[in-house]
Amino acid sequence: MNTISLCVHEDIMPSVKWLLTEFDSAFTITSFRSFDSLEKAFKTKEWDLLILDSTTSQESIKDSLARIKDQNPNLKIILIIPPMANKEEVIEIIQGKMVQGLVIKPFTGEVMSKYLEKVGKQ
Repeated sequence: MNTISLCVHEDIMPSVKWLLTEFDSAFTITSFRSFDSLEKAFKTKEWDLLILDSTTSQESIKDSLARIKDQNPNLKIILIIPPMANKEEVIEIIQGKMVQGLVIKPFTGEVMSKYLEKVGKQ
């Protein structure tokens, strides 16, 4: 795994970037401020890992994930969701194996590190 892309809401961007500082030398990390800019980048480059905040998409996160996976089927995704996320949609995402990790806000560095290690071993 060489490239990590971030598309997270501005309120958690500093925390997520800080969590990734230990991985800086091993990966190329690119941040996107909006889901639209992320989608455009995915059309031109292949990525290894996406850390995606479900609140950055204006549509159903399941639909957004499906489009991303269509463009990059081998992409590993860690999805960050708010505690009030649509439970049925989250269950469908998990059952459909659309993501390799699911992190619920608020989260600790330990939780994110656990998923990064897990995804890195896959």
